[in-house]
Amino acid sequence: MTDTIAPGKQSQGRQKLFQVILLLIVALWTFPVLLQTISGGLDNSWRVALHRTTIEGLRYGREVILTYGPLGYLRFPILISRNLWLKSVVYTITNHLLFFFTLFLFIRKEKPDWKRWLYLVVIVFAGLRIIQTLLGVVAAQTIISLFILNYLYLNAEKPNSLLGILLGILHSILLYIKFSDGLSALFLLLPFILLLLFEKRVRGVFVILTGYLSAVVILGLLLIGPPGDVALFFYNSFQIADGYINSTAKDGPMWQVYVALLSWVVYLGFMSYALFKRDSPRIKYLFLAVGLLFVSFKHGFVRHDLHVLNFFFIWTMVFTLYYLITSSGKSFLKQVALLFSLVLFFAFGASGSFHVSMISPSILLEKLHDIKMSIHMIADENFMNSQAVNERKLYESYSLKAKTYQLISGHTVDFFPWDISIAEQYGLRWIPRPLFQSYFAFTEYLDLLNKRHFSSNHSPEFILYSFKSIDGRYPLFDEPATFSTLLKRYQPVSIDGEFIVLRKKGTYEEPREHTVLTSVGKIGVGIPIPKDTDGYLFGRIYIDSNIWWKIAKLFYKPPQVYIQFVVDGNITQPYRFLPSNATNGVSLSQFISNQKDLFDLWDGKLTKNLDAIVFSVQNVHCFKEQVRVEFFTIPIN
Repeated sequence: MTDTIAPGKQSQGRQKLFQVILLLIVALWTFPVLLQTISGGLDNSWRVALHRTTIEGLRYGREVILTYGPLGYLRFPILISRNLWLKSVVYTITNHLLFFFTLFLFIRKEKPDWKRWLYLVVIVFAGLRIIQTLLGVVAAQTIISLFILNYLYLNAEKPNSLLGILLGILHSILLYIKFSDGLSALFLLLPFILLLLFEKRVRGVFVILTGYLSAVVILGLLLIGPPGDVALFFYNSFQIADGYINSTAKDGPMWQVYVALLSWVVYLGFMSYALFKRDSPRIKYLFLAVGLLFVSFKHGFVRHDLHVLNFFFIWTMVFTLYYLITSSGKSFLKQVALLFSLVLFFAFGASGSFHVSMISPSILLEKLHDIKMSIHMIADENFMNSQAVNERKLYESYSLKAKTYQLISGHTVDFFPWDISIAEQYGLRWIPRPLFQSYFAFTEYLDLLNKRHFSSNHSPEFILYSFKSIDGRYPLFDEPATFSTLLKRYQPVSIDGEFIVLRKKGTYEEPREHTVLTSVGKIGVGIPIPKDTDGYLFGRIYIDSNIWWKIAKLFYKPPQVYIQFVVDGNITQPYRFLPSNATNGVSLSQFISNQKDLFDLWDGKLTKNLDAIVFSVQNVHCFKEQVRVEFFTIPIN
C-alpha cells in the first residue's frame, strides 16, 4: 500500500515553496552592492577613514572618535585592504540574508493568506529599492531583523536558550559598528525585556542579558583594549551621539512631520483599542515596537533630509507586519491596519521620489553581474587588484599641483575639514586628529580633544585646509579651540585649488591669553566687536537654553541658533551657530569670506572689518534672552 498526501497539505507545501522562491528572488533583486566606489567628498572620505584607521590599528575611543566604532568598516565594502573588504562582504551578505530569513520565519509563524504575505513582499521589495537607490546602505535591515527575532522569541512556546544568547549578542554588536545604532538596539531590547519580566520569564531575561553583557565586554576587550579604554570609547561615543542631536538638526518638508504625528496618533489608537479589548498578542506586539518606532522617528526627523526614508521604511514595515498578525482578528482592525500601512508606504514612496526604474528587471541582471564579479575577485587576487585600480580611477576628483605633492609626499598630513580621500588617492601619510572631520567636534569637550592633538608632538607636519562647512555654518567656528591652535602652530605656504597648504612651525608654546572685555547683550541685538586690540581676537560666547529646549530635544529636536556678522556696515546672511562649542572662543579678528582672506589671516595680515555680531534663534521660548561674550586676544607672532 502506498501513502497518500492530503490535498490540503500538498497545497500548503506548494505555498511554502512559492514563498521561499519569491523571497529568494526579491533578496536577489535587492542584493546589496559588494564593491562600493571609492570617491571624494564628505561621506566617502569618512568611509575611507573607517577602513584606513582599522588598517593602521588606531584605537577607537582614544585615537579615533566617531559615531562609528571599530567594526564600522563592515558596513562599507570598499577595496582598500583585501582582508577588510572580505570581512565587509561577509557581513553585508549575512545581514541581507538574515533580514529575509527572519521575514520567512515570521510568515511561517503567522500563516497569513497569500494576499497578505504577497503584500508584505511588495512592501519589502519597493522599500529596499528606494533606500538602496538614494542612500546606498540599508542600515534599517539589521534593526528590523532584531525586532522580528524578538517577536518570535517572545511568542515561542519553548524558546531555545541558545537563541536567547544569540539575540543578546546580535543586539550588542551594533554598539561597535555604529554607536547610535547600538543605542537603537538598546531601545529595542528594553521593551522586550520588560515584556519577558511581565510574563515572569526570568530565565529568558537572564539568558538574553548574559549574552548581551558578555558580548559587550568581550568585544570591547578584543576590539578596543583595556577596560579603561572601553569605558572611554563609550563615553566619547555618547558625547558625539548627544552632540549630533544638538548640532546637526535640520528641517525638512512639513507634510512629512504631519504624517509622522498622524502615525503616532494611529499607533496610540491601536494600542488603546488593544488595551480596551484586552487583546494580549497585539498589546505585546505594539509595546515591543515602541522603542524601535521612537528611535526611528528621532533618527528620521532630527536631521530631516534623506534620513527620513529610514523612518518611513521602519514604520511601514512595523505596521505591515501588524496587518499580517491581524489576519485572524476583526474585519475593522484589519482594514484600518491595511489602510495605515498603505498611507505610510505611499508617504515613503513620495519621500523617496519613487520611480518605476527603481524596480526595473534590468537591475536583477546588474545584481547577478555584481555577484559574479565579486566571486571572481574573491577567487582571483590579481583580478581583485585590477578592480581596486579601476575603482580608484573613479575618484580622481582631487588634483594637487606637482609642487604641492612633492612638498608633502613622505611627510605626515591631515585634511580640513574632511577630504581624507586625498590621502588614499595620492598615497599620503595621513595622521588623523581624534575627530577627523571638523563638523562633528560638536561640543567644548570634543573640540578640546582635537586641540590637544595639535598641541602635542603627534601633530602632522602639513595640513591641507579648505574653507567650507556643512548646513550653512561659518567654517571657522566648527572647531574654535582647534582653529586657534592651528593659527599659532602652522604657517601658510601656498594655495592649491581649494586648499591652503600649511606647514608646522619648528617650535610651539601655548599662547597666553589677554582678556579684553566682557559684553552682555541680547538675542536679536548687535554686540559690538572691539577693534582697538593687538593680536588675534577671539570671543567665548554663552547662550543658555531652558527647560523647553531640553523637552524639544528629547521628543523631537532642539531649535537652532544663528549668527550674522556686521561687516563694514553691512550685515551678512545668517550662519548656523553651535553654542555647545563656542564657549572655547571663536575667531572674531575679522570676517573671512574666502581662501585669500583666510591665508592673510594666517599670515598675520588683519583687516579688522568686523563691526558687530547678531544672534537669532528658531524659537525664542527655548532660550534665555541674555548673550554673554568674553573677548580675549592671543599674540600673532
